[in-house]
Amino acid sequence: MPHDFKISVNAIIPREGEVLLVKRSDRDMWRLPGGELALGETIDEAIIKLIHQKLGLTISIERVIGLYSKPIQNELVVLFLVKLMNKRQTPKPSGNYVAADYFPVDKLPDNFPDKNYERVEDYKENYKDVVIRTQMSAPSSLKFPNLGK
Repeated sequence: MPHDFKISVNAIIPREGEVLLVKRSDRDMWRLPGGELALGETIDEAIIKLIHQKLGLTISIERVIGLYSKPIQNELVVLFLVKLMNKRQTPKPSGNYVAADYFPVDKLPDNFPDKNYERVEDYKENYKDVVIRTQMSAPSSLKFPNLGK
């Protein structure tokens, strides 16, 4: 019996104790930048392309931080630590991104999903190996159906 299964990518883009977060047009929530893989795309191509298309940033991948299984959404998220190819680049949100800003890793905004908070914590811990977690929380669209409307 076939079923839909998504693979998504997120990026930690650090800057002096801060991480870059984005806000999408469909939700009044800050989150880590990223998105779903397109058909035939590899995970490394996806994160580099998504960050460039949606934020105008050129990045390189440093390593994979974690793999996050989300069985409620039938999704696997790959979290990358990336670095800017030019430190003077400024994010220019486009597409479904309406805002982008850096936040201190120890003072994330209130409207930040629990799943993303856990991923930032994994980044802060700087584990030697790739983190593998199951994230059982409901999609943020179910938790906050009226935000941004």
